[in-house]
Amino acid sequence: MKRVLFWIWVCSLSAFLIDWAAVGLMLLRGDYDIMAGAVVGGIFVILLLVSGVGYKLCNGKCPNCGKVLFERDEFCPHCGEKLAK
Repeated sequence: MKRVLFWIWVCSLSAFLIDWAAVGLMLLRGDYDIMAGAVVGGIFVILLLVSGVGYKLCNGKCPNCGKVLFERDEFCPHCGEKLAK
């Protein structure tokens, strides 16, 4: 699951950069009708945020209690289980 979320993040970032490069070129040509490009860019920003948060949530869970770990400690702050480094 982490690998899928990572690749969604990478593809979303690439598509966002390509979209905004296209929007920038449209603006340089004097075409100010960029609403479609802005909407597509917004969708990719949402995908970036959702996949990034999902990756973080999948990345740090206690193997014993399953609660999210926001730091890499030696012990789980929720159940006290020793965590593998």
